[in-house]
Amino acid sequence: MSMMMMTGPLVFIPFLFFDVYYFVRMVFVIAYARLMKPRCSPFNKFVTRGICTTNDLDLWLHMNNARYLREMDFARLHLVVCTGLWEIMKKNNATMVLTASTTRYRKSINLFDFYNIHTQVKCWDAKGFYIEQRYVNPNDNFVFAIALVYYRLLGLTPGDVMLELTGKSESPEFPEEIRLWADYNLASSNMLKNINVCDRDKND
Repeated sequence: MSMMMMTGPLVFIPFLFFDVYYFVRMVFVIAYARLMKPRCSPFNKFVTRGICTTNDLDLWLHMNNARYLREMDFARLHLVVCTGLWEIMKKNNATMVLTASTTRYRKSINLFDFYNIHTQVKCWDAKGFYIEQRYVNPNDNFVFAIALVYYRLLGLTPGDVMLELTGKSESPEFPEEIRLWADYNLASSNMLKNINVCDRDKND
């Protein structure tokens, strides 16, 4: 009994220093995608299902904004594993990082509301993929929220990846909203670079 009393609190130590649930969920998503789902085309629309629980609520009793981003992270992992991109990255010691995202919230997701996250690769440039994600009401297909995400590849080019996955390296035409968003990201990047240059000049 005394041993159990001593070791019991130790179980909670990882929860103090790590987001344990996040990593457990990540392992589950990878295992499910690899064992239960057939290999899919990267052009497919991947659907991830969810429900708003008490853990997702904010002070106004609807799903908090941070939870939207977290659930979209798992949905993108689903896409990466199911398309075979996960294996290609491991084989080439490559990785990918999220460098930009924009989310529009159109209607609240309330407690016990069901939703589907639709995740789809829309196009790519020389450095990364442009991905669209939508929170969709499964009852009437209303879009609760929509997000654009830019995934930067490190160690590979998107063209090389798509050539291996689909036999084609050329990106589809950019939809207008993604083209405008990409222009904004480029303008923002140039603005921040100019700020850094000005700061260095002042220090000199």
